[in-house]
Amino acid sequence: MAYTINYSDTNKGTISIEDSTINQQTSLDIPGRNTTSYGSVIAENFLKQLENFANTSAPRNPIQGQLWYDSSTGVDTLKLYDGTGWVSASGLKKGNNAPGWEEFRLNKKRKAAGISGKRYKSIKKDLRDFQYDEIIENHLYRTPEGQRIWLKLGFPYVVDKSPGKNS
Repeated sequence: MAYTINYSDTNKGTISIEDSTINQQTSLDIPGRNTTSYGSVIAENFLKQLENFANTSAPRNPIQGQLWYDSSTGVDTLKLYDGTGWVSASGLKKGNNAPGWEEFRLNKKRKAAGISGKRYKSIKKDLRDFQYDEIIENHLYRTPEGQRIWLKLGFPYVVDKSPGKNS
């Protein structure tokens, strides 16, 4: 006996899954009751979702709202299916680190003049945890020496006039 699953948007209708079959109406394989090896089918679906269907070609039978990471050389962009085609999702795109950033991140003796021991310890923790935004906002950007390092790494410098910044 077939079972039926519903879309989040009830206006889209339902999908009927027949017994002992694998439904491929969407980008995921949906096993029917009594399907052999259904566990691997479900596990592969989880993996596809975790990686946002990362591939050089778009997933088959996409549904509106679905994400796809286009891993084509030079593209490396997260895309969204809008119901008619794939569009860039919020301009997210894989890129290279700024010049000098990896050298700075990997340098064990990165302490610079003007950065206190306490702040240096905090920077080291943030680097271990890959909290780059914390390093930039709370450490590098706050002191004249940090601003010099920031510029040396090739980042633009913008003065933030809000209280507590650049002090």
